[in-house]
Amino acid sequence: MANSDQMEGVRDLRPTELTLLSATDNGTAYHKNFTRKFGIAPSPSYPYDHDQTYAQKDALEAAGDVDDTEAVAAALRGLARKEK
Repeated sequence: MANSDQMEGVRDLRPTELTLLSATDNGTAYHKNFTRKFGIAPSPSYPYDHDQTYAQKDALEAAGDVDDTEAVAAALRGLARKEK
């Protein structure tokens, strides 16, 4: 888990900051379970970390070259959005 100083300058894939407790019953349950397990409340970005990691992985694989940042960016923009 990264703190604010470690996240300085890091780009984030989500467009808005959400408050977990105001989201849904699932958000409230996530907050409660996370706090119980780790002893601290999650930041609003924690639920997105998993999605961001896999979006970046998929884009890197689709681009085929980690050094071709234009191809990675295009692949990231081209990822299909999965709805639940």
